[in-house]
Amino acid sequence: MIKIMKAVEYMDKELKHAYKFLEYAIEAKMESPELFEIYMKIAECEANNAENIHTVIVRMIDRASLDKSNEPPKAMKDIWNWKHKDYMEDYSQFKAKLESLKKLI
Repeated sequence: MIKIMKAVEYMDKELKHAYKFLEYAIEAKMESPELFEIYMKIAECEANNAENIHTVIVRMIDRASLDKSNEPPKAMKDIWNWKHKDYMEDYSQFKAKLESLKKLI
């Protein structure tokens, strides 16, 4: 379960980086269309990294849940359910912002 919690931490960091590069893109939009475009690409890449980690975490948890001898404790499941819900909301908001900014290109 420690591996999963560490991966959750990395997933969160990647999504935070994605948001940071969206901010950089917005700041650069007027001064440098080239920087705007590259920051947008980096933001999307960071979000994809977060989503790839998320996919692996879900698979790991599903596998652990099938193995009753290795099933995560209820407290860990509760933490994951909370983090998962939070991540899905943040990721969805990020994608909406990214798509709206892409229309400016």
